[in-house]
Amino acid sequence: MALLTNPAKQPEYRQRRDHRDFLLRLKDLLPSRGQLLEDVEAAVAGEGLRLEDSSWEEAAAALGGEYLRQNRIVDVAAALAQQREEERGAEAAAAAAAAAVGG
Repeated sequence: MALLTNPAKQPEYRQRRDHRDFLLRLKDLLPSRGQLLEDVEAAVAGEGLRLEDSSWEEAAAALGGEYLRQNRIVDVAAALAQQREEERGAEAAAAAAAAAVGG
C-alpha cells in the first residue's frame, strides 16, 4: 500500500487517514463461503430471479456468445416490473377464460 499516497485535497470524512484504514478483509465480514452463497441466493431471490447450477463448459459457452459482444444498460427494476405486469396479464386472461368456460 506504500504506492498509494494520501492526496493533498481530501474530503472531511477521510480525516487524513491512510488508505489501509478504508480496507477490510472479506473473512472478517463474512463467516464463511457458504454464508456468502446463501446471502447472494437470498438477494437474487428477493429480486424475483433465480440461480441455476451449470458446468464450466456451459458457462464458457455462454460467455462466448455473440450477445455478449455488445454493451447496453439494463434497468433491472423496470424489467422486473414489466415481467410482473406480463404475469398479471396472463393470470387475468386465464381467469377470464376459466370464467367464460365455467359461466
